[in-house]
Amino acid sequence: TDDKGPAVSALYALYSIKELGVKLSKGVRLIFGTNEENGSADIEYYLRNDEMPSMVFTPDASYPLINCEKGMARTQYTAQMSNDDILEISGGQVINAVPAECYAVLASKHEEAVCSYVANNKNNCCFTAEQTGNGIKVICKGESAHASTPQKAKNAITAMLEMLVTLDIKNETKNCSVIF
Repeated sequence: TDDKGPAVSALYALYSIKELGVKLSKGVRLIFGTNEENGSADIEYYLRNDEMPSMVFTPDASYPLINCEKGMARTQYTAQMSNDDILEISGGQVINAVPAECYAVLASKHEEAVCSYVANNKNNCCFTAEQTGNGIKVICKGESAHASTPQKAKNAITAMLEMLVTLDIKNETKNCSVIF
């Protein structure tokens, strides 16, 4: 809904070019993406079925001029850990929002350090810890915001990682991979 004005402006710009009889040296194609909030699968489909445009203009805002756009990277990181200190870690629900929640299951030997961190937490996110059958589960709750306004959020994954680096976890990773 935030792009109706810019979309109509683009249509009128093309209409004006046609009506004025302006001769262009290149072709113009108007592409409407309608899946931005869910990962832009429409653009992926377009690129699978047609070639990448040599030039792109995105009228995506309510300003009279746009001089830059934010980017988005969809990534997945995996690593095989060399010991069993971090049993599980997960956070985030969607790729276009700052994650509001993250949890980690840690070996029981970290219980005292985790409880101390939770009790003395100076971070802007809320931490809780609970015993599980195989260790201690640490839950971090922040505050989500759309990826276009990350300054309004409290990133739970970042806060969790800040907590984890305070623990005495010595892990050497192997078989690391990053998927973009």
